[in-house]
Amino acid sequence: TSKTPTCIYLSHRGIRAANVPIIPGIPLDVDFSKLKKPLVIGLTKDAESLVEIRLKRLKMLHEKQKSDYVDFRKVQEEVRAARRLFSKLGCPVIDVNRKSIEEISGEIITLLSKRALMKEIEDKKK
Repeated sequence: TSKTPTCIYLSHRGIRAANVPIIPGIPLDVDFSKLKKPLVIGLTKDAESLVEIRLKRLKMLHEKQKSDYVDFRKVQEEVRAARRLFSKLGCPVIDVNRKSIEEISGEIITLLSKRALMKEIEDKKK
């Protein structure tokens, strides 16, 4: 879902960002409550595109053995599980299909700006 390149792009814009991979069968190892003002954003992509990317990655690594990593049904379930997690976390979700890193980052920057504006409005009410 372009997590790493998006984080690198955002860092060049002065935004601290980290990516948390969602791996089936492995619980998230992040305590969001310990982070200062986190904005958690879910990135999602359709299963077909993910399988295509993963197959290219395996080919580049000269890996010939097929696995759940590129099994279409398993990847579909991964995508559904990620969407359930995003819903549970109550975080915004960006569909990264057919979007450049710059477009994805622009959406994230917009979400950060909206959050800052809402905080400013709340502070003025106090």
